[in-house]
Parts: sequence; C-alpha cells; structure tokens
Amino acid sequence: MKKLLIAMLAVVSITACTKKDDLQINEDSDVQKAELSVYAETPEVIDYKTARYLAYQELEDGAASFINLTGDYELTELPRVIYDYDNLPKYYEFDVTVGNAVVATVTTHAKKEDDAVIAFMFEGGRNSVIKGYDAFVGDYPDAYYGIKGTAGSSPVKLYKSDLKTPVVATKAAVGDDVWAPYYALLDQMDEENRAATLAAIEEMKQSEEFLESESKDIETYWDGIMPLTSILKNYSDKEICRSMAKIDWMLPTKSDGIKPNNGDIYNGNPSSYVYIIPQFNNEKLKSTRWSGKCGPGIVSWTYRGLYSNYPHNTSQYIPIHGDKSTGTFTNYSSRAEYGYYDSRTQADHGVYKNVDKRCGPSGELYELGLKNAIKDLTGGTYKVVTTAYSHKNIKANSPVFVMAVMDGNPHYFLAFGYGYTKKGLKKTNYIYIMDNGAMTKNNTYRQYYPYWHKETSNYGLRYKVAKK
Repeated sequence: MKKLLIAMLAVVSITACTKKDDLQINEDSDVQKAELSVYAETPEVIDYKTARYLAYQELEDGAASFINLTGDYELTELPRVIYDYDNLPKYYEFDVTVGNAVVATVTTHAKKEDDAVIAFMFEGGRNSVIKGYDAFVGDYPDAYYGIKGTAGSSPVKLYKSDLKTPVVATKAAVGDDVWAPYYALLDQMDEENRAATLAAIEEMKQSEEFLESESKDIETYWDGIMPLTSILKNYSDKEICRSMAKIDWMLPTKSDGIKPNNGDIYNGNPSSYVYIIPQFNNEKLKSTRWSGKCGPGIVSWTYRGLYSNYPHNTSQYIPIHGDKSTGTFTNYSSRAEYGYYDSRTQADHGVYKNVDKRCGPSGELYELGLKNAIKDLTGGTYKVVTTAYSHKNIKANSPVFVMAVMDGNPHYFLAFGYGYTKKGLKKTNYIYIMDNGAMTKNNTYRQYYPYWHKETSNYGLRYKVAKK
C-alpha cells in the first residue's frame, strides 16, 4: 500500500502541480515553515502539510458544497496558526482562493483530537492575525491574543480580542469531564433553572451521539495517517495541491455501510448533503445582527427569521440589512457588509428588550428564560424544547439553540442548517451557526456572518424551536 501510494502521489504531483524548482519562498514564509516543521515533530501536533492534504480530501468528499466552492480552488500553502494554551498549535487557518481572490477560510485541527481535520468553514474568509501578537484559541472563532512562551508552558501574556482585558490561560486536562463547565454553571442558577439545565445535561450525556463519540478510536485513526505524513514531508507546499489530494488511498475495509444515529437524516446514498431552513436562508437576514448580550441578541435574530413584524400580528416591520432606510428606524445602522440593531434603542419595536427582561439577576439567559422569551415573542405560537439532536429537527424546519459554556458563562448560537459528508464507513456531521456576530467579528470579507462547525455530541446543550 505504501509503495502504491508513493507512486500515485508522484504521478499526480508531476502532472497536476507546480514542481519544487518553481517554488518561490520569501523570508517571512521561510521562517514560518521552519517553525511549523518544529511543531510537527511533537507527537500530538498534526503536520501542517498533512492537515492541508486531508482538508483537501474532506472538501472534495463533499464539504466544499457547504461554502459554495465550485470549479477550481486552492488552499493557501501556509496556514495562520491559532495556538493552544500550551503554546502548541490548536488550529490552522487556510484561506481558500479562486484565482487571486480569497473566497472562504477553512480552519483545521492542529492537534490529533478528532478523526477529521476540518473544524470550521467560513464563507468569505477571515483573518485571526493581529500584528505583534500571537493568536490563541480563546472562544474560537473569537480568538485571544498574547505572546507565546516555550512549548508546554503557558502564554507569557494573554488578552481578549480588545487587547486590553487580561485572561488567565486555562486548559482542561485530557480525559477531564467535558461536562464539568456545565455542572459548574449550575451554581449560578436559581433552583428551577438548575433542575431544568441538569435534566438537559443528562439527556445529552445519554444520547447515542455522545455515547458513540466516547467510544471513538481517534488514536488508531491517526496511527493510520502516519505513513501519509512521512510521504508528504518529501513534497513541497506547491506540489501538495487539490489535484494531488483527489487520490483516494484510504479505502474502507468493510462494505456494510454506515448506520444512522437516531438524530441523523441519512439515506446512505449521496456523498454529501446540505439543508438550511428556508426562512433563515436569507442573505439580508444573515447579514443582520443585534449588538448586546449573546442570548437576547440571538433570540431576537431567531424571531426575525420567524416573523417580519413585531408584534407579529401588527404592521410594525423590522428592517434587515439591505432594506431601504426610513425615518422610522433611525437607530438601525447599516454598513456595506452588514446591518445591526443597537440594543439600547427601541428600533426593533422592543424585541431585544423584551427578551432581555427574561435574563436572571446575573444578567444571563438560562433555559427557562429562553423558553419564556420565545413564548412571549410569538404569542405562544412557538415553544422551546430540550433535544439531544440537531439534524432531524432542522430537517423539520425547527432551528436549534445551542448553549455552550465559554469563560464560565453561557453563550448562545442558533443552528439553522446542517450537512454531512460520507466516505466509505465514515460520516462527518456539520451544523450551520449564527452566533449574532460575537464570535465572527474577525471575518474580514463577510463580517458577522454565519459559519459551519463540525458537530460533536458534547458541543453545548440544545433546545429546538417548534410550533405548538
């Protein structure tokens, strides 16, 4: 198999990609490559060449359709590095280019923490680099910034993205309970919210997805990638290109197909599938946000996807990005790439403020507040229900709130689309997320825009929005 792979790689790279002699390396990229090569010698770190090659394969296996990639495209040869708190790479950001234009960004894992490399996909591109600082994982896609130290130690300095607020670097030890931050959050709640949230945690822990993820043999997967990594080190960055990565060398050893989980929409036939709830798949809406707290902001955005007016049985229209400006909505701000509501105003007729009233004494929106907010806004037409799954609810046109714990506090997203790719026996799930812009302000080409996230069973608590 190894000899066959070497021969196949050699043929394709000669016929389809630029030769080594044609490679032009400037001083900055030379330094970056040297640094990346040092990290690649660390057992838990993925060599950037391997990450790029596997990202090509995953895109070609169907993930490219999620970010509307058609025809010729390439990934930039060298990634931007997002560091973990041990000063080793956590993520690699590769720009996706068509011709000379950046059309998207693909963020891969840089550590062997999953059996797929693509972790995030951003339409239009992003850039987490700030000159003079190293980028750290933070609440990625909202990176933190600081100065890295030696590998294995903590960052020398670390700040939130405002470059003013200091952050203490913390990292859960491998094997720690992934639900520990959620249990810790319970201490901030009143008794009623505590009971409801605890029940949601237990439901997620017993879901088929979570139990399956706990049994995933990630070590065996990466052991199988080692021969590929050894081979790719002999090739230049230009030789590792899209055409080369189309080689299908990792063939399944069985042919009994993939069995769907309870929460999957899967018929065993197409190599990829994408579904976005139609009423939210609106470019004007996707380019609109509510500034302020994440909970009330994303609930307001969700309401605007369900209804155009507030209250919904009135003629009081809520404009979104691209609508013609009127004197009535002087506090609605519109820029070239997006529009937003100032949460301190009543420009949305009070949608945000009515949700904000449901936040607890600490200012955070918990489960009961979320449920009551949707009930109040829609006049009881819609309800919020805990769920362990995303895909089957989204397919039924029920968007799903995802509550993740970040910096010890709840942070809300809305999943309103999903997709999967399959190759042999392997199926990879993604969800399409709007997080009200709080995590996507570094998107340089489509600022404050939804993005794709590889779905893992422990990625937050989930609450579907459905008609009663």
